[in-house]
Amino acid sequence: MKTPGSLARPNAGRSGAISLTRLSDRLSFLYLDLCRVEQDDNGTHARVESGDGVVHTTYIPAADLSCLMLGPGTSISAPAAAALARNGCAVLMTGAGGVRMYSAWSPLSRSTTLLQAQARASVMPEVRSVVAARMLRMRFPDLTVPEVNRDGTPISLEQLRGFEGARMKAIYREQARRYRMKSWRRRFDESDGEGPLDPVNDALNHANTALYGVCLAVVCGLGMSPGLGVVHHGSPRAFVLDIADLYKAEISVPLAFKQLNSANPGRDVMRALRDEFRLLRLLPRIVDDLHRVLDVDLPDEEAHPDWDVDVLSLWGSSGEIVLAGHNRHGRDEPLR
Repeated sequence: MKTPGSLARPNAGRSGAISLTRLSDRLSFLYLDLCRVEQDDNGTHARVESGDGVVHTTYIPAADLSCLMLGPGTSISAPAAAALARNGCAVLMTGAGGVRMYSAWSPLSRSTTLLQAQARASVMPEVRSVVAARMLRMRFPDLTVPEVNRDGTPISLEQLRGFEGARMKAIYREQARRYRMKSWRRRFDESDGEGPLDPVNDALNHANTALYGVCLAVVCGLGMSPGLGVVHHGSPRAFVLDIADLYKAEISVPLAFKQLNSANPGRDVMRALRDEFRLLRLLPRIVDDLHRVLDVDLPDEEAHPDWDVDVLSLWGSSGEIVLAGHNRHGRDEPLR
């Protein structure tokens, strides 16, 4: 039996700004694999067909979801993709367990609050220094990072990089001592002419690559730009590298050293990473950390209507915001 009227197709109409669930109240991420995402009269659902031909259908809370991650063996229909976009849900194509991300699309209804804060941190030197220092404190909570030098000048990015480099050397040294690897040093590839990589360096390269993929998925899912870095620059994933650095000392490095005697360190560290990501609930944590890094508060969204899909403004010459959607002839300053 079909339900008449608008109740039959809850996702068919365009969601207005008032009906969209606030980002702070949404589920952060949903990961699916080995299924087909489709749309019917009752909503968006995941369709799985078992070996005996039985079809199982699970409906997806599209209007209450921030990001849908589609792993191996998945496909999605055009009506389902359109419904997810209308409801403000980003869709990511990822590897198994959400470890790598290969493609993504974000709905046009995504708020630009985080993207604007990211752009300011990327291009304004004074904001960049503050954000970089905040990231370093988040990365190493026990490290004392002064806000100014003794002469009153602000701490520079070069000084922050010095703090970071010293701490990472100490972490590597501590792990090497723990596993009795006296001569170990960080290597990225075999171009240094010292032969094949040892299991720890090989595992560390794989672990960092996986971590970059997870961070890329979150950055794209929140409608931000992977290339607008704060500390890193010149890479399409500069901001992803910035965010991934927050977790290397805690996640990648310890897991890589555990692969010291592994015959296949890349495979084993990837399996361990998936378990670690689930244990630490890393995806929601990255969402929270991105707001902390850029000093954007989720609980204050009600006081900031710029999440509204219909809010469009124009820049003024002095940085003020001018309401769009009106012919400006006779309202703005004439030519002099």
